[in-house]
Amino acid sequence: MGVHLTADITTRIITLTTAPVLENGDMVVDIDVKVDMYSDLKEDWQASSTLRKLDFPIQAVGGQDKPGDVDLGTTYFVNSDWKFAPYEATHRLRINGNIYSVDGTTPFNTTAGAYNVIIENNLSALVEVASIEGGGGTDRFIWETMIF
Repeated sequence: MGVHLTADITTRIITLTTAPVLENGDMVVDIDVKVDMYSDLKEDWQASSTLRKLDFPIQAVGGQDKPGDVDLGTTYFVNSDWKFAPYEATHRLRINGNIYSVDGTTPFNTTAGAYNVIIENNLSALVEVASIEGGGGTDRFIWETMIF
């Protein structure tokens, strides 16, 4: 099952289950959209006969391979009837990656309890990611395209 979240098909809430850790005096949760949200949830969907009865609630746009070990950046869209709920504690939730709700509303719910959660979303105008094979492994270089 997913390491960082759980899905409730009745409420259509995907709860982030990673507990905050102390960092420079703040309680912080770091979440990567691709790894901790999309991939973890995809694993849960494939492993559960109950979840497989429903359409997967996140759509990925981009990520296709291009010539020369380059792939397009990815943006994720959560179906409008699903929301993410932060961990039930006061903390700073740092989201790394592009995640939106299909209908343009926030993809996040508030906590059920009286906690203060600050959501910081590290968005990217990422268009291409290149992998270059080298002596000790793979280095990833990111090209960003800014549209004005």
